[in-house]
Amino acid sequence: MSDDDPFNLPNLAQIIDTYMHRILDSGEDPVDVLLKLMGALIEPPLFEHLWCVGKLYANFGLLSDIVDAYPVDYGPNAETIAVRKIRDAARDWLGTPRTAEGVEHYLQRWDAKLEALPAIYGGRTVRGKPGHPTDLPPTNA
Repeated sequence: MSDDDPFNLPNLAQIIDTYMHRILDSGEDPVDVLLKLMGALIEPPLFEHLWCVGKLYANFGLLSDIVDAYPVDYGPNAETIAVRKIRDAARDWLGTPRTAEGVEHYLQRWDAKLEALPAIYGGRTVRGKPGHPTDLPPTNA
């Protein structure tokens, strides 16, 4: 991929940076901004051109899912937890080197952080919502 290719990593980082700055600096609802970022990531042909877009989308989706109480219910503090973690992810992204290795390390860090969230915040895995293909057993019934 050349630097002139609009689907290279520096250009992707620039797109994501815009949203991450909005999360941190604009006063907008961080969850709404993250959802808009996710929409931008799946716009063709961006999603098909870079190896990391699908994983970034998935991680951002898990962050936005905190407020939906699915697949993990964090109780009455879910929105506060979501906003805190989304802002943490934004700050971390903005400090990440714009290299394949930097993005890979960002993804690895957030995989681990997202996996640890239920234990840290007392989240409880919930059964699938009606009509949803996932039917998970509760982790702390």
